[in-house]
Amino acid sequence: MKRNVSIMDRALRLLAALVLVSLNISGIVSYPESILLWIVAAIFTLTALTGNCPVYTLFGINTNTGKKEIGKYH
Repeated sequence: MKRNVSIMDRALRLLAALVLVSLNISGIVSYPESILLWIVAAIFTLTALTGNCPVYTLFGINTNTGKKEIGKYH
């Protein structure tokens, strides 16, 4: 699969997943809603690690420029 998620988008997804996990662990969110937050955090983490978002593919969105943004010395 082609990557359609940029590095910045991936970092924001990981940050959002960390916030959701911390809300769950700290007990701020109650039981029924916490399940939904765990699922969303897992989806954010998975899409950040793989660099591919199925929803972006469905709507034809591509935030990845195709260039290496880190370590490019040209």
